[in-house]
Amino acid sequence: MTTQTIQPQQSILFIDSGVANYQTLIDGVKAGTRVVILNADQDGVQQITDVLSQSSNVDSVHILSHGNQAEVILGNAALNRSSLAAYQPALQSWRSALSETAEVILYGCHVAKGTIGQQFVRQLSATIQASIAASVDLTGAKSLGGNWELAFHCGQIHLPQILAQSALDSYTGTLATETIAFAENELSGEPLATYTKGTTGYGNLTIKGTDSGIGIAFGSLVNLSSPAGLYDSLSQFNSGVSVGIGLNDGNTSATTGTWFVFATANGGEFDLVSLTTTEGNGVFNSMEAVGFRNGVQVATQSLTLSAFNIHEIHGMSSDFDYVDEIRVRQTTPGFFDSGTPGQDGVLFENFIFQPAITLTSATYDASTNSLVVTGTNMAATVGAANDIDVTKLTLTGQGGATYTLTSANVEITSATGFTVTLNATDQTHVEGLLNKNGTSAVDATTFNIAAAADWNPSQAGNADTTGNGITVSNVQTPTITSATYDASTGALVVAGTNFVNANGAANDITANKFTFTGESGTTYTLTDSSNVEITSGTAFTITLSATDKAAINQISNKNGTSSTSGTTYNLAAADDWNTVIGNANTSDATGNGITVSNVAVPAITSSTYNASTGALAVTGTGFLGVNGATNDIVANKFTFTGEGGTTYTLTDTANVEITSGTAFTLTLSATDKAAIN
Repeated sequence: MTTQTIQPQQSILFIDSGVANYQTLIDGVKAGTRVVILNADQDGVQQITDVLSQSSNVDSVHILSHGNQAEVILGNAALNRSSLAAYQPALQSWRSALSETAEVILYGCHVAKGTIGQQFVRQLSATIQASIAASVDLTGAKSLGGNWELAFHCGQIHLPQILAQSALDSYTGTLATETIAFAENELSGEPLATYTKGTTGYGNLTIKGTDSGIGIAFGSLVNLSSPAGLYDSLSQFNSGVSVGIGLNDGNTSATTGTWFVFATANGGEFDLVSLTTTEGNGVFNSMEAVGFRNGVQVATQSLTLSAFNIHEIHGMSSDFDYVDEIRVRQTTPGFFDSGTPGQDGVLFENFIFQPAITLTSATYDASTNSLVVTGTNMAATVGAANDIDVTKLTLTGQGGATYTLTSANVEITSATGFTVTLNATDQTHVEGLLNKNGTSAVDATTFNIAAAADWNPSQAGNADTTGNGITVSNVQTPTITSATYDASTGALVVAGTNFVNANGAANDITANKFTFTGESGTTYTLTDSSNVEITSGTAFTITLSATDKAAINQISNKNGTSSTSGTTYNLAAADDWNTVIGNANTSDATGNGITVSNVAVPAITSSTYNASTGALAVTGTGFLGVNGATNDIVANKFTFTGEGGTTYTLTDTANVEITSGTAFTLTLSATDKAAIN
């Protein structure tokens, strides 16, 4: 931490050394302000506290640092809602250094953005006991979409101007970004095939020149060889002209045209805010930039250059949000190196990165139906339950199938997370996809959550579709609790818990996995009834085929929960009756009672009698079987009416089995045959 004093102090400006080109701003500090530069490798909150402990009657404290929604980055510390309690004693101590009407001015980008940001600023104001002004949007250069307006005020703010307008106008960065700039003599031993440039927030950048075609993956690009390669500005133009690095094609035999390429070494994503160039030869007037994400081209933009122009800023479109690699080459007509586009004389002075708004991962707890999503740089929207558009979220699971959520929109819980409690429809579909504990499905498909553009409505764009794994826990086993069976319609209505949807139509429930227990313990497994969809997470209905209905009706011979023999009706389900969920045995064999209704009363419609054989063949409806042999039909219950109205009741003809639910045959005894004849 270093201090500069500009006349007796009324105000103190704390400026984080992680802010690019901060000296430009210091040069514009007005008299009467003490400037303190915070060490980027130490706790900035503590550094400020240490300075204020030696100060008194300070009218205004200005903090110029990078920021995010509800967060101020100070040195290697982040002051946000999570850390506010830990820093409370230090922050409260600031009050003793301040005058009665002192104010704290926060310049960091987005600190007071949305409801969450404003709540954070109010908490901070109450803790310090001072009025606070903070930014709600991008703070910094107008050319990058920024401004220096601090639109949110908590308390009475006079906003003393301590920075000259000329200094603000000349500043070329923003306070939510990182400027990756180069020294005049950045490189040594040119030409270089590749160069590694460290950054504060994005790891190392790998920079190279290549003649490989646009379709070649970054890791397979062929580096330029000497005398072609990377040169710094000192080598290109000598001292005092411009500062940056670029390519010299070295009069080599290029085949497709040379590209200036840079990418994050760790594959991390960033939003490319701008490129700044110098055109030193007076011949280039156009270039093209191409952005990649995970090896896939996602953005293209034409750049217009002015001859001999230095510090030319090219603001990039939102298509360059969430990229990890950039390639640039010139497209000026008529200027080529060995017949292809070259770029001798173009310097790249800096790249400005902004943190990408991304999803990183999620967890899903099937027992609570809670989808907890983590990411980066999410922002709130004014209003209730509208920070995240849940209908933009799509999950991938079993079989590579996808499902887009329909649950209600939610608030973010922080800039790095939100939770969606799934509605009933989403629950059954999601749990059919995310069907095994862990990070992959039963068929080994890796779970993923994808976000379509505008999923975080306060920040347009930022689609994030791949690499966002989901860890699943507490997968529930579907179970049957009971069923009803209507013997007249053949409708088997099943109730239970944790039923899930499978991808596709009419395939949630596999009908031939079900076995019905009825009269005297007789069982029947469904054969050709159609598979069906669940109607909810707790119900489905199978309408039995004619074959299955006829068989079931034979053993469902009494309304209620048990048969005429006293057997309790039961529905058993074999493994995988409701998808392959859990990769475990989901059979459910016992305790699943069935309530039967509308059992038909047997009725005779007609019969035939063969006098020579004594065969009485009877047809009708609703004939039922009972346990045992030759006992379905009691022969001596039948009376024959014949000549002159004479009747005869069978006596010793044997009882028989029905041949179906609509037919049986009695073969009359000799006695009964003689009488009937």
